[in-house]
Amino acid sequence: MNNNPQVSLIIVSRDRPDDLKRVLASLRFQTYDNFEVVVVSNENPEDERVRYVAFDRANISAARNIGVDSAAGDIIAFCDDDAIPEPQWLSRLVTAFGDAGVGIVGGFVRGRNGISFQWKGLETDKFGQDYPIEIDGTLTRGIANDRMLKVQGTNCAFRKSALVDIGGFDEGFAFYLDETDVSWRLAQAGWTTAIIPMAEVQHGFAASDIRGANRAPKSLRRIGMSMHLFLKKHAGDGDISNAINELRKSQHRRLSRLLIWGQIEPSGFSRLMASLDDGLNSDCETTLYEFKTSEHFKKFPTGETGRRLLFSGIWHILGLMRRAQEMANQGQQVTVFCFSRTSKFHNRYFDKRGFWVQRGGIFGKSDRALGYINPRMISIKRRVERERVALSPQREFEDSDIIKLN
Repeated sequence: MNNNPQVSLIIVSRDRPDDLKRVLASLRFQTYDNFEVVVVSNENPEDERVRYVAFDRANISAARNIGVDSAAGDIIAFCDDDAIPEPQWLSRLVTAFGDAGVGIVGGFVRGRNGISFQWKGLETDKFGQDYPIEIDGTLTRGIANDRMLKVQGTNCAFRKSALVDIGGFDEGFAFYLDETDVSWRLAQAGWTTAIIPMAEVQHGFAASDIRGANRAPKSLRRIGMSMHLFLKKHAGDGDISNAINELRKSQHRRLSRLLIWGQIEPSGFSRLMASLDDGLNSDCETTLYEFKTSEHFKKFPTGETGRRLLFSGIWHILGLMRRAQEMANQGQQVTVFCFSRTSKFHNRYFDKRGFWVQRGGIFGKSDRALGYINPRMISIKRRVERERVALSPQREFEDSDIIKLN
């Protein structure tokens, strides 16, 4: 494979047009410039830069297969509609495919606040159980000790030829374990997996047909069904009782937290646990895909006219946002720091107007694992420098890129 392969980025979206528009707005800042975007959705984004494929079923695996069938790239990447990739995301994922044995690539995922990690290094076994592992630099590996490296569906890429050869995603996995199943099948076919920590996306966990805006699930049936199918396919003669018990305990802990926080009612707790058991006891069958479509590559327009880091105190926020939008409209990659003289926790996000924002107090935490900052040791200027250094591996700021708005 050449050093600049064609990549098809597939985004599956369902009933979330605003989230879809936001992620599409962020993609023009990707440093990798040889990719197309395939949107599989029940709503047309009316965006001439993308290939739209109409699809109106609540089945993530089926939607992904339709997307792969409509893709022209040699590499297939996936990102959710409620996720925002960092500008160098695709560039970093693609580098791993220079190794001819690599068929699966993933990166790390930050959560809703843009700072804390939702998923880092994980490996998974044939029972669908995950185990944290430390990954500092790129790690490439096949199956070892009956475990393989795990990728997340919101941040992963595959060789298209490998996906086609194994029949794509198993449509029996309507939700949950879909990418884990396909990764196991690819690994069993001899492909290795690479994890690149610096290939990051931020995942927002937006509301959907399976969860509310507060992340409380509406049903656990599809999770139970997917675990049932996964164990049926991969566990062999192994004892599956422990895996089922671990799933029930993990979901019980999850619902207990939501109950304590007042995000579900006691009656909802019982109903949700019953839906999990219903899924675990339901019939499930493997359904693979026959690929046939050949599309012309539709290159997504990218490019920037510079990078800028704007900052000010909270009292200049309106002017700061106006200036950021003006620069973004000119094609510049803009990051905004807006800090108050408080200890408020920081959060980072991509604004729908086309630029990145970090907000919080100059004494507040931007790393939840660290303590608050001594007020005697910090100023807005020093805090800006601290956060600039933290973000530079992703945004590559230069000193000349920094602009203070007075």
